[in-house]
Amino acid sequence: MRSGAYKFFIVGVFVVMGAMVAILPSRAARDLTAEIATTSEYELVVLEVSRCIYCKLFRRDVVPTYNATSHAKSVPMRFVDLDHGSLSAFQLTGPIETVPTIVLLHHRREVGRLAGHIGPETFLHAVNRLLSEAP
Repeated sequence: MRSGAYKFFIVGVFVVMGAMVAILPSRAARDLTAEIATTSEYELVVLEVSRCIYCKLFRRDVVPTYNATSHAKSVPMRFVDLDHGSLSAFQLTGPIETVPTIVLLHHRREVGRLAGHIGPETFLHAVNRLLSEAP
């Protein structure tokens, strides 16, 4: 796979357990410029593209669950649309080949990542593991 290419599937409407689900447009480009009002040393950055169905599912299924946890205040989450945003502000350890990719940053330096879509419960366990291993 060439650098800068992302793995994703395009689907407009699909069926999940017998229910039709519509995917709403991403707000990722707007979120990139949003300032986070926190003094946290850590942040979770979700790297996504607007046409990625799994990125939209992550926003719908995982983000509300994360926002209800105690980590959400101490480790804020923001979104970067790779089609419109720049990664130059972050010190990443490698290329982004899959979206969504969730990167745990410590003072804008990557200390861990989760590539691909995972469900809310698995995501929370993975974030706890990343934080426990972080400097």
